[in-house]
Amino acid sequence: MKLFAVITGDVIDSKKHPEIMETLKDKLSQIQVSGLYTPFCVSRGDELQAVCDNLPLLPVIIRNLRYACLPLKIRIGVGIGSIDTPDPGANSWDMTGPSFVLARRALDSIKKSKNPETVLASDDLLFDRIFNAVYSLVDTIAGGWTMAQWEAIQTYDTQRTFVKAAGELKIAWQNVRKRCQAAKWDVIKKVEEDLAILLEEKFVNDKF
Repeated sequence: MKLFAVITGDVIDSKKHPEIMETLKDKLSQIQVSGLYTPFCVSRGDELQAVCDNLPLLPVIIRNLRYACLPLKIRIGVGIGSIDTPDPGANSWDMTGPSFVLARRALDSIKKSKNPETVLASDDLLFDRIFNAVYSLVDTIAGGWTMAQWEAIQTYDTQRTFVKAAGELKIAWQNVRKRCQAAKWDVIKKVEEDLAILLEEKFVNDKF
């Protein structure tokens, strides 16, 4: 049985940012990363959702979602499970299945939080606890990134070298490196890579 990750987000204090909320759909359309089974769509005014069909890419998708939504902050609930009627490219809000129920449960668990947290729910409570403990640290670190650091990280992650990233950002390559180092990007990148391995071993290869 193929498993999917439903990513449901909730904008924190959305009523305080009406002008930014109006551009949210355009912001989400800019998320062009591998692993998205359906694109991010907005519903209920301040909630957004997409489906991932390549679970190891989940950490990268989450980071790109947070970047695309800046300066808005979002709570993220992730549910891993099956989908009743898979339909690639469709509006995820029209789909149903256990993974959607789990994503809603995860999001509801942090509904009152004013911090941009990430919580995952699956059929393995121990895995959930490990993933969520790690992500509480990831979210804490990323929550302190400046816009300049976000831009440096995202550009460097795409271009793969400080020199190429600097050319796109039109700044000195040393400044790209300094911003990435100050943001502890090497640590976050390693965490994303390790979580990708765990997600693949658990939900794709079913090894533990």
